[in-house]
Amino acid sequence: NMIRVTAKDKLLWTVPFEGHQWIAGGELIKLKDGDLIATQFGYICDSGVNAVRFDPANGKVKWSVSCQGLRVKHSKYSHRAIATVEGEKLRVVSEGSSGTFVEVLALKTGRQLERTQKDR
Repeated sequence: NMIRVTAKDKLLWTVPFEGHQWIAGGELIKLKDGDLIATQFGYICDSGVNAVRFDPANGKVKWSVSCQGLRVKHSKYSHRAIATVEGEKLRVVSEGSSGTFVEVLALKTGRQLERTQKDR
């Protein structure tokens, strides 16, 4: 979960991710209209990538999606993911020990527009 607190530690809002990651990476992307997109993925597992668009002023979630991983069973795994805004689209690139996927989402709705996948 992401939270926003005041300087006196009063909780203002909580924004949940669809799944929990033990050793997580991710980023915050500020959009032109003031909304934020937060991403989350597991560094040591084939977690896929969770993304959520929300208003940072009040924590209202506009959309939340989960970009499915490669469905790889593993004992040792390395995973990195990055998201970039390209016009009215969000491009999510996930690179792991067993392959790569690129998922393109509609920035306004989070709807999946395309997905490509390449196994190693």
